[in-house]
Amino acid sequence: MPDRTQASATVWRLAPDAQLLLRYWDDECVLYHGASGDTHRLPELVGRLLERLGEAPETIPEMAEAIDLHEDDVAASLEEFVRLGIAEATDAGR
Repeated sequence: MPDRTQASATVWRLAPDAQLLLRYWDDECVLYHGASGDTHRLPELVGRLLERLGEAPETIPEMAEAIDLHEDDVAASLEEFVRLGIAEATDAGR
């Protein structure tokens, strides 16, 4: 992952082949990742983060402000999503 300054300016998006399905119960989100066939249980706000990425590429500060989640938590979630093949950093802009 880029250093903190670069990470704040990096634009993130869902991986093109992610094939995500999200369902919410109480304060949790269940995510089905169609590309891998895996199911994940997430906090509700992390599910909301994925929804935003599905709408349009965004930077970490934009996502953090929109869903009221600390930038470090957004960055950690994105790092895990990259590892799982769900999200990616892009230089292509918006």
